[in-house]
Amino acid sequence: MILNPGPVAEGLFERYLGERGYSWRREPADLGTKKRPDYLVDADGRSVVCEVKALNTAGVLAAARGEGPFIGARNMKELVAPLREDIKSAAAQLKDLQDRDWPLVVVLSNPFGFLVPTDPKSVMAAMYGDFELGASQLEDGSLGEFSLVAGRNGRLTTHHAYLSAVAMLRVSPLARAWSDQWIAEHRAQYEDASTLTAALLRAARVDAPLGEVLSLDVIETVSPTATPLPRDIFNGPGDRRFVANDEGSGFIQLSEPGGR
Repeated sequence: MILNPGPVAEGLFERYLGERGYSWRREPADLGTKKRPDYLVDADGRSVVCEVKALNTAGVLAAARGEGPFIGARNMKELVAPLREDIKSAAAQLKDLQDRDWPLVVVLSNPFGFLVPTDPKSVMAAMYGDFELGASQLEDGSLGEFSLVAGRNGRLTTHHAYLSAVAMLRVSPLARAWSDQWIAEHRAQYEDASTLTAALLRAARVDAPLGEVLSLDVIETVSPTATPLPRDIFNGPGDRRFVANDEGSGFIQLSEPGGR
Protein backbone atom coordinates (compact mmCIF):
# COMPACT_ATOMS: atom_id res chain seq x y z
CA MET A 1 0.00 0.00 0.00
CA ILE A 2 1.15 3.55 -0.68
CA LEU A 3 0.02 5.05 2.59
CA ASN A 4 1.69 3.92 5.81
CA PRO A 5 -0.69 3.86 8.77
CA GLY A 6 2.09 2.99 11.23
CA PRO A 7 2.98 6.53 12.37
CA VAL A 8 -0.72 7.36 12.75
CA ALA A 9 -1.30 4.28 14.92
CA GLU A 10 1.71 5.12 17.10
CA GLY A 11 0.54 8.73 17.43
CA LEU A 12 -2.89 7.58 18.54
CA PHE A 13 -1.37 5.20 21.08
CA GLU A 14 0.82 7.96 22.49
CA ARG A 15 -2.26 10.15 22.77
CA TYR A 16 -4.02 7.33 24.62
CA LEU A 17 -1.07 6.96 27.02
CA GLY A 18 -1.04 10.70 27.65
CA GLU A 19 -4.76 10.73 28.40
CA ARG A 20 -4.24 7.95 30.94
CA GLY A 21 -1.41 9.85 32.61
CA TYR A 22 1.28 7.31 31.66
CA SER A 23 4.81 8.24 30.63
CA TRP A 24 6.76 6.29 28.04
CA ARG A 25 9.98 5.93 26.10
CA ARG A 26 9.87 5.15 22.41
CA GLU A 27 12.21 2.47 21.06
CA PRO A 28 14.42 2.40 24.18
CA ALA A 29 18.00 1.48 23.31
CA ASP A 30 19.17 0.45 26.78
CA LEU A 31 17.25 -2.82 27.22
CA GLY A 32 20.12 -5.00 26.09
CA THR A 33 18.19 -6.59 23.25
CA LYS A 34 18.89 -6.65 19.53
CA LYS A 35 15.36 -5.65 18.62
CA ARG A 36 13.88 -2.52 20.12
CA PRO A 37 10.23 -2.63 21.18
CA ASP A 38 8.11 0.36 20.27
CA TYR A 39 7.30 1.52 23.81
CA LEU A 40 8.44 1.05 27.38
CA VAL A 41 5.48 2.40 29.34
CA ASP A 42 5.66 3.61 32.94
CA ALA A 43 2.20 3.00 34.39
CA ASP A 44 2.25 4.36 37.93
CA GLY A 45 5.74 3.03 38.57
CA ARG A 46 5.23 -0.31 36.80
CA SER A 47 6.79 -1.08 33.44
CA VAL A 48 4.87 -2.50 30.48
CA VAL A 49 6.44 -3.15 27.07
CA CYS A 50 4.22 -2.58 24.04
CA GLU A 51 4.63 -3.21 20.34
CA VAL A 52 2.17 -1.33 18.10
CA LYS A 53 1.06 -2.74 14.75
CA ALA A 54 -1.16 -0.90 12.29
CA LEU A 55 -3.35 -2.90 9.95
CA ASN A 56 -2.34 -2.23 6.36
CA THR A 57 -4.39 -4.44 4.09
CA ALA A 58 -7.38 -4.40 1.75
CA GLY A 59 -9.06 -6.86 4.10
CA VAL A 60 -12.32 -8.31 2.81
CA LEU A 61 -11.92 -6.24 -0.38
CA ALA A 62 -8.68 -8.01 -1.28
CA ALA A 63 -10.50 -9.92 -4.01
CA ALA A 64 -11.45 -6.66 -5.72
CA ARG A 65 -7.73 -6.02 -6.14
CA GLY A 66 -7.01 -9.43 -7.56
CA GLU A 67 -5.85 -10.94 -4.27
CA GLY A 68 -8.57 -13.59 -3.94
CA PRO A 69 -11.56 -15.25 -5.62
CA PHE A 70 -14.45 -13.77 -3.62
CA ILE A 71 -15.69 -10.54 -2.11
CA GLY A 72 -17.46 -10.82 1.22
CA ALA A 73 -17.89 -14.61 1.25
CA ARG A 74 -14.62 -15.33 3.05
CA ASN A 75 -13.99 -17.84 5.82
CA MET A 76 -12.82 -16.99 9.32
CA LYS A 77 -9.23 -17.94 8.57
CA GLU A 78 -9.05 -15.41 5.73
CA LEU A 79 -10.92 -12.71 7.62
CA VAL A 80 -8.62 -12.65 10.64
CA ALA A 81 -5.41 -13.48 8.76
CA PRO A 82 -4.22 -9.82 8.87
CA LEU A 83 -4.67 -9.80 12.66
CA ARG A 84 -2.71 -13.04 12.99
CA GLU A 85 0.13 -11.77 10.84
CA ASP A 86 0.39 -8.53 12.84
CA ILE A 87 0.35 -10.41 16.16
CA LYS A 88 3.08 -12.71 14.88
CA SER A 89 5.22 -9.81 13.64
CA ALA A 90 4.78 -7.79 16.83
CA ALA A 91 5.50 -10.81 19.04
CA ALA A 92 8.86 -11.27 17.31
CA GLN A 93 9.87 -7.79 18.45
CA LEU A 94 9.13 -8.71 22.08
CA LYS A 95 10.60 -12.21 22.19
CA ASP A 96 13.99 -11.19 23.61
CA LEU A 97 12.26 -9.64 26.64
CA GLN A 98 10.38 -12.75 27.75
CA ASP A 99 12.65 -13.29 30.77
CA ARG A 100 12.47 -9.71 32.10
CA ASP A 101 9.34 -10.10 34.26
CA TRP A 102 7.60 -7.30 32.35
CA PRO A 103 4.12 -7.60 30.86
CA LEU A 104 4.49 -7.81 27.07
CA VAL A 105 1.54 -6.43 25.11
CA VAL A 106 0.79 -6.33 21.38
CA VAL A 107 -1.35 -3.29 20.51
CA LEU A 108 -3.23 -3.52 17.20
CA SER A 109 -4.73 -0.50 15.47
CA ASN A 110 -6.75 0.20 12.34
CA PRO A 111 -6.41 3.97 11.94
CA PHE A 112 -7.30 4.01 8.23
CA GLY A 113 -10.42 1.89 8.70
CA PHE A 114 -9.46 -1.02 6.47
CA LEU A 115 -12.17 -3.67 6.17
CA VAL A 116 -10.80 -6.12 8.70
CA PRO A 117 -12.92 -7.33 11.66
CA THR A 118 -11.50 -5.77 14.81
CA ASP A 119 -14.19 -6.68 17.35
CA PRO A 120 -13.06 -8.60 20.44
CA LYS A 121 -14.33 -11.98 19.18
CA SER A 122 -12.36 -11.63 15.95
CA VAL A 123 -9.19 -10.73 17.87
CA MET A 124 -9.77 -13.75 20.12
CA ALA A 125 -10.14 -15.94 17.04
CA ALA A 126 -6.88 -14.56 15.68
CA MET A 127 -5.19 -15.39 18.97
CA TYR A 128 -6.59 -18.84 19.72
CA GLY A 129 -8.20 -20.30 16.62
CA ASP A 130 -11.13 -19.94 14.28
CA PHE A 131 -14.40 -20.19 16.15
CA GLU A 132 -16.36 -23.41 15.77
CA LEU A 133 -19.74 -24.44 17.15
CA GLY A 134 -19.27 -27.20 19.69
CA ALA A 135 -20.88 -28.89 22.67
CA SER A 136 -19.57 -31.22 25.35
CA GLN A 137 -21.01 -34.70 25.82
CA LEU A 138 -22.80 -35.13 29.12
CA GLU A 139 -22.64 -38.20 31.36
CA ASP A 140 -25.94 -39.54 30.00
CA GLY A 141 -24.61 -39.38 26.45
CA SER A 142 -26.56 -36.28 25.44
CA LEU A 143 -24.99 -33.05 24.29
CA GLY A 144 -24.67 -29.97 26.44
CA GLU A 145 -25.32 -26.42 25.32
CA PHE A 146 -23.65 -25.42 22.08
CA SER A 147 -21.22 -22.51 22.19
CA LEU A 148 -18.43 -20.96 20.16
CA VAL A 149 -15.07 -22.55 20.89
CA ALA A 150 -11.60 -21.94 19.48
CA GLY A 151 -10.75 -24.38 16.72
CA ARG A 152 -8.03 -24.49 14.09
CA ASN A 153 -5.36 -21.98 13.11
CA GLY A 154 -4.75 -20.50 16.57
CA ARG A 155 -1.02 -20.48 17.31
CA LEU A 156 -0.60 -17.97 20.14
CA THR A 157 -0.33 -20.46 22.99
CA THR A 158 2.48 -22.51 21.51
CA HIS A 159 4.36 -19.90 19.49
CA HIS A 160 4.12 -16.68 21.52
CA ALA A 161 3.46 -17.90 25.06
CA TYR A 162 5.38 -14.96 26.52
CA LEU A 163 2.72 -12.42 25.47
CA SER A 164 0.65 -11.07 28.34
CA ALA A 165 -2.16 -9.58 26.28
CA VAL A 166 -3.28 -8.45 22.86
CA ALA A 167 -5.13 -5.14 22.70
CA MET A 168 -7.09 -3.38 19.97
CA LEU A 169 -6.96 0.42 20.00
CA ARG A 170 -10.45 1.82 19.38
CA VAL A 171 -11.27 5.31 18.11
CA SER A 172 -14.90 6.09 18.92
CA PRO A 173 -16.85 9.31 18.25
CA LEU A 174 -17.84 11.14 21.41
CA ALA A 175 -21.24 11.74 19.80
CA ARG A 176 -22.01 8.00 19.88
CA ALA A 177 -21.72 7.74 23.65
CA TRP A 178 -23.64 11.00 24.06
CA SER A 179 -26.44 9.71 21.80
CA ASP A 180 -26.73 6.42 23.67
CA GLN A 181 -26.95 8.24 27.00
CA TRP A 182 -29.49 10.76 25.68
CA ILE A 183 -31.77 8.01 24.37
CA ALA A 184 -31.56 6.09 27.64
CA GLU A 185 -32.53 9.20 29.61
CA HIS A 186 -35.34 10.41 27.33
CA ARG A 187 -36.84 7.30 25.73
CA ALA A 188 -39.79 7.14 28.13
CA GLN A 189 -40.86 10.69 27.21
CA TYR A 190 -41.78 9.79 23.62
CA GLU A 191 -44.50 7.52 22.27
CA ASP A 192 -42.77 6.21 19.16
CA ALA A 193 -39.43 6.03 17.41
CA SER A 194 -40.14 8.88 14.99
CA THR A 195 -40.81 11.46 17.69
CA LEU A 196 -37.83 10.20 19.69
CA THR A 197 -35.62 10.55 16.61
CA ALA A 198 -36.86 14.06 15.93
CA ALA A 199 -36.15 15.11 19.50
CA LEU A 200 -32.69 13.54 19.33
CA LEU A 201 -31.97 15.53 16.17
CA ARG A 202 -32.97 18.78 17.85
CA ALA A 203 -30.78 18.03 20.87
CA ALA A 204 -27.84 16.98 18.73
CA ARG A 205 -27.80 20.32 16.90
CA VAL A 206 -26.99 21.99 20.20
CA ASP A 207 -25.41 19.47 22.54
CA ALA A 208 -23.74 16.67 20.55
CA PRO A 209 -20.00 16.76 21.31
CA LEU A 210 -17.32 16.82 18.64
CA GLY A 211 -14.16 14.77 18.67
CA GLU A 212 -13.21 11.21 19.49
CA VAL A 213 -12.28 9.11 22.49
CA LEU A 214 -9.49 6.53 22.53
CA SER A 215 -9.77 3.24 24.40
CA LEU A 216 -8.39 -0.28 24.41
CA ASP A 217 -10.02 -3.69 24.17
CA VAL A 218 -7.53 -5.77 26.16
CA ILE A 219 -7.63 -9.56 25.82
CA GLU A 220 -5.48 -11.33 28.37
CA THR A 221 -3.64 -14.41 27.18
CA VAL A 222 -4.09 -17.76 28.88
CA SER A 223 -0.37 -18.53 28.92
CA PRO A 224 0.89 -19.74 32.33
CA THR A 225 4.41 -18.48 31.54
CA ALA A 226 3.58 -14.89 30.57
CA THR A 227 3.94 -12.07 33.10
CA PRO A 228 0.36 -10.97 33.89
CA LEU A 229 -0.77 -7.49 32.90
CA PRO A 230 -2.11 -5.87 36.11
CA ARG A 231 -5.86 -5.34 35.95
CA ASP A 232 -5.61 -1.64 36.82
CA ILE A 233 -3.36 -0.84 33.84
CA PHE A 234 -5.05 -0.02 30.52
CA ASN A 235 -8.34 -0.11 32.39
CA GLY A 236 -9.64 3.44 32.38
CA PRO A 237 -12.82 5.05 31.00
CA GLY A 238 -14.00 3.23 27.91
CA ASP A 239 -11.40 0.45 28.17
CA ARG A 240 -12.63 -3.14 28.17
CA ARG A 241 -10.86 -6.18 29.59
CA PHE A 242 -11.52 -9.77 28.51
CA VAL A 243 -10.27 -12.77 30.48
CA ALA A 244 -10.65 -16.54 30.25
CA ASN A 245 -13.63 -17.98 32.08
CA ASP A 246 -13.21 -20.44 34.93
CA GLU A 247 -13.72 -23.44 32.64
CA GLY A 248 -11.15 -22.21 30.14
CA SER A 249 -13.67 -22.62 27.33
CA GLY A 250 -14.00 -18.97 26.34
CA PHE A 251 -13.57 -15.35 27.35
CA ILE A 252 -15.72 -13.09 29.50
CA GLN A 253 -15.65 -9.33 29.92
CA LEU A 254 -14.78 -7.91 33.30
CA SER A 255 -17.77 -6.03 34.66
CA GLU A 256 -15.83 -3.43 36.62
CA PRO A 257 -12.47 -1.68 36.19
CA GLY A 258 -9.74 -3.74 37.79
CA GLY A 259 -11.89 -6.79 38.56
CA ARG A 260 -14.82 -9.04 37.76
